[in-house]
Amino acid sequence: MARRSVVSRTVALASLLAAAGASGCARPATFGAHVLYNATFVHGAHGEARHLPPFTLLHAVAGGDAIGARLAGACVGDVVAWSGGDEAVPEPFRHMSHWSGAKVEATVAAVTSAEDYELIALLKNRSYDLASKMINEDRVGTNAVDEHGASALVIAVQTRQKVLAASLLNAYNPSVDVDFATPSGYTALHFAVGAGDRAVAKALLRRGANPNARIAQPDSGGWGPLHFACRFGNLDLAQDLLDFDADPMLLGHAGESAFQVAEDAAVDYTTRKKLAAMLNAALDKRAPEALGGEL
Repeated sequence: MARRSVVSRTVALASLLAAAGASGCARPATFGAHVLYNATFVHGAHGEARHLPPFTLLHAVAGGDAIGARLAGACVGDVVAWSGGDEAVPEPFRHMSHWSGAKVEATVAAVTSAEDYELIALLKNRSYDLASKMINEDRVGTNAVDEHGASALVIAVQTRQKVLAASLLNAYNPSVDVDFATPSGYTALHFAVGAGDRAVAKALLRRGANPNARIAQPDSGGWGPLHFACRFGNLDLAQDLLDFDADPMLLGHAGESAFQVAEDAAVDYTTRKKLAAMLNAALDKRAPEALGGEL
C-alpha cells in the first residue's frame, strides 16, 4: 500500500477528527482510537536522524495527549510529522527534545478504534466468554490490536483459547486478518505450530493462513512455520503444512531450508528420517511447478 505523507498538524484537533471520516482509508484514527507507530527523531538544523528499531512500536491514544492529537485522523501507512515541546516528543527521544528545529516523524503501523479496543480489555481480564460474544453478536474487535502489537487472533492462539480463536476465524464483515504479524514478525500460525496445536493450525490454514510466512525481523532466524514443525519433530504438523503448499525450500536468514532444520532437530533418528522423506515427497510434487509446467 502506498504511504501517504501527512504534513505537520497545526489545525485544531476538532478539524482533524472531522476530516478523519472523509480520509482515504477505512479505519482512520478517530477520537479514542489506539495507534501503534514507529518513530524517527530528526535534528532540523543538521538533518541528523535517530531511529527506533524498525520493529519497535510505540502506543498512543488519538486525541488523548499531545502525541495522540498529532496522530488523530491518521491511517495505517501514514507518515505523520510534527514538532513541539517535551510533551509532544515520544519518550525514547525526550532527552533530545531541546534540539533546535527538531521534529518527530511517525509511521503508523496499526489503528484500533475505541470500540474495537474494548475486546482487548476483555482479553486482558481473561473474560473470554464475553469476548467471544462480542465478536459473534456485536461483530466488534475482530482485528483489534493491543498496545504490544498482538492481534486478538494472536492472543487467542497464544493463550490456547480455542473457542475464541474459532469465533475470530468465523467472523465476517469484517473477517479476521489471519496473516497479521506481531512487531517481531510472528503470525498466529507460527504460534500455533510452536505450541504444537494441530487443530488450531489446521483451522488457520483452512482460513487461508500463509504457510510460507517468514519472520521478517532482521535479528530473527527468518523461519517459516515449516521450519518450526521440523525443529520440534512434529510430523503431523509438518505434513499439514506441506498439504497446504508450504515450501520445503523456503530459506531462513542463514540460508537454511526445512531440510537442514530437520536434519539438525533434537529428535530421534526415525523422526528425522520420516521428516526427510516427507519433505522430499513434497519437493517432488512441486518440481513440475518450479520448472514451469509438467514434464
